Amino acid sequence: MMMKNKVNEREHMETLTIKQLFQQDHLVRKLDVAIDSSLIYPLVTDLYSYLGDHA
Repeated sequence: MMMKNKVNEREHMETLTIKQLFQQDHLVRKLDVAIDSSLIYPLVTDLYSYLGDHA
């Protein structure tokens, strides 16, 4: 019975934001503000697998 609960916990998915993960003065937050990541996605689109594309 205990093993069943552990398996369910592994299957639980949770979405977190940078604000929830890092303190206000953390380097990751500073990089998030400084880097425009929208420029990166078009450059790496062809590197993604088509298998995960449901759009």
